Amino acid sequence: LNYMGAVNKIATAVGLSNIMEQTGIAYRFQSNLGNKDSLINILAQLYRESDEFLKENEQYNVAALSLAGGWIEALYIATEQSKKIANPALRQLIAEQKGSLNNMRKMLPVQSSEAEFTELNKQLDKLVELYAGVTMEQSAGETTTDEATKTTVVNGQTKVNMTDEQLSQIAAQV
Repeated sequence: LNYMGAVNKIATAVGLSNIMEQTGIAYRFQSNLGNKDSLINILAQLYRESDEFLKENEQYNVAALSLAGGWIEALYIATEQSKKIANPALRQLIAEQKGSLNNMRKMLPVQSSEAEFTELNKQLDKLVELYAGVTMEQSAGETTTDEATKTTVVNGQTKVNMTDEQLSQIAAQV
């Protein structure tokens, strides 16, 4: 609920309060506190509608900052959780963010007169440096096809190589 309160304040500050009101997001969020899947869906809907609104109103920089902020917040929550509990699946998810980080760096304006981008890019560059030593090895698995649905699934595994020190440094930077 504290998180949603903060989201509401930020939404109001950037002109997105109508989306918060139209979707009834605060009520829906509070009503589904015990249902993780519903909360994820509610937040995903809020993000999609906010992103659409910002792009329709040509607020591309705010949309980019919103995306970056959401990603950083999610990574922060994950790294903080990893400090409390040694969870191999969470560790892998944190390591896999190397790809998302590289994609985000390509998306954000490199040259910008806006102080927000200048500082954000500096901080993300430090994170890129920390992730540089994190490696992932893909191994191919069995491919299965479901004839009824006409879908093919390529199974495989990703092995993450991230030391405790790398994880600690990434967490500190985030």
